[in-house]
Amino acid sequence: MAPRAILVLDMAGFTNLTAEQGPEAAATAISVFRERAEAFIEAFGGRTEMHVADNVFATFDDVRLAAAAGLAITQDRGSSAGVGWGEVGDFHPDTISAELNFASHAGEDEARHGEVRFTAAAKAALRA
Repeated sequence: MAPRAILVLDMAGFTNLTAEQGPEAAATAISVFRERAEAFIEAFGGRTEMHVADNVFATFDDVRLAAAAGLAITQDRGSSAGVGWGEVGDFHPDTISAELNFASHAGEDEARHGEVRFTAAAKAALRA
């Protein structure tokens, strides 16, 4: 299987929104976030693979397009993003690849709102 870029998006302020405004407001915000994110993903040639809570997972054939999409989305939505490069698996909970896990960590745990973080493999692919 050929390597692909993985983009993991994390919605900004989801936990606080849910605590302050309740689950209905959070569900609406997730819906708007997903819709806007998917529009950018498609515009940059990517494919939305799955949603998990306030996260959107997408793949791209080109790591540069994944990075550009991540930057555009974080600027538009104030979210955070992680970009990986390699084997990304089939997006089934039982077969999560290491690179997908690294990209998730970069986007959810390392990146701040408005930032795109890269895995080591994505950085190497960008330099190639």
